[in-house]
Amino acid sequence: MKKTFQIFLTIVRVMRRIEQKILNYQKPMKQNNQGILLTIKLNTNKIIY
Repeated sequence: MKKTFQIFLTIVRVMRRIEQKILNYQKPMKQNNQGILLTIKLNTNKIIY
C-alpha cells in the first residue's frame, strides 16, 4: 500500500511539473488550460479521498 502511494505521489509531482510547462508555453490559452487542469485536480482529489 505504501509503495503504491509513493508511486502516486511521484506521478502527481510529474503532472505538476508538466502543468507548469504547459502554462509557461501557452500563455494565450491560459484560461482554457486552467479549466482543464482544474478538472484534472478535482478528479485526482476524488481518487485521494
